[in-house]
Amino acid sequence: MLLGLLAMRKKLKPKNTLTSFKELEDVHIVITGGNSGIGEATAKMLAEKNASVTIGCRTHEKSMNVIEKISQMYPMSPKITYKFLDLSSLRSTKEFVDSLDMKNVDILINNAALWGSPEPLSEDGFEQTFATNYLSHFYLTLLMIQKFNLKRIINVSSGLYYKGEIEPGNLNKLVEVPEKLDKDMYRQLYSTSKLAQIYFARELASRYPDIFLSFTTPGFGFIQI
Repeated sequence: MLLGLLAMRKKLKPKNTLTSFKELEDVHIVITGGNSGIGEATAKMLAEKNASVTIGCRTHEKSMNVIEKISQMYPMSPKITYKFLDLSSLRSTKEFVDSLDMKNVDILINNAALWGSPEPLSEDGFEQTFATNYLSHFYLTLLMIQKFNLKRIINVSSGLYYKGEIEPGNLNKLVEVPEKLDKDMYRQLYSTSKLAQIYFARELASRYPDIFLSFTTPGFGFIQI
């Protein structure tokens, strides 16, 4: 059985993998939440493939430590930069995009996510999880499309999206803070934000056929979000 699973895994291995170190030369990629977990691992892989990477995060010291570590691992790769980005704030999201001064951004990876927060409301008065995971990424994506010639937009989703609940006739519920906040409600809020993200990606794909859009579920793991 084990040999069969290994054979199946080998058979299903994607053909279009990043095998060449030079494949991402002259490609600039922006990652939200690139200083830990999946975002950090993605930044490392992209640096190995010689891409230029900008990570957007809240914590300066943590981000600079990650950049230093990656730069030591891949000293020949192009520069990896950090820009402040607080996804609980639409103002900060706009300022982040305004601060990007490179000629172009080729790929946007919407990776950052929040699961539970001691602050139930965002700076703009919206429920924090939905504001961070969906609204700011929604705003960020549209701003990036307007400013740059994006070729790809990749959304890091979650298998929990199927537990999300969106009522078309009551969209205001998405930005309201529930009366009771506990671990079950945090899971529900997170799942709903990921479901909204998938709907958004599908709509974007229909409106911008020249941009390759995708959402990916990394699977289960122990990461800090």
